[in-house]
Amino acid sequence: MNIRIAATLMLVATIILLGNSITTAQEMLEISATIKREVLDTTPEQNPIPKVKVTVVSMATNEEYTTHTDQKGEYEIKNLPAGRYTINYTKNGYGTRVGKSKVLAPGGEIYDRTKMKKKTIY
Repeated sequence: MNIRIAATLMLVATIILLGNSITTAQEMLEISATIKREVLDTTPEQNPIPKVKVTVVSMATNEEYTTHTDQKGEYEIKNLPAGRYTINYTKNGYGTRVGKSKVLAPGGEIYDRTKMKKKTIY
């Protein structure tokens, strides 16, 4: 009888712990935010610029998140903590562009277009 009670209590405790873990994972997804962007050139055609290095920097912690644009000039960084960020763009032949700071709300998403001008070499 004592073994049966102990096993039941262990099962209940396990269910409670798993329930708390699932809630914590759901809460994390709700508070995480996403930045999606498209990087284009400044020509009238506004062509996408692939392989632009994108660095997103938290203004609160100075933590950096880095990625590159794909062939369509797009990128996405998920699971960012809510807060204020600056976004820097770098590519040879285009130089560096520092964007204005952006605020990410908990569970929010920012989508924007950024344009970079190709350097002229004389």
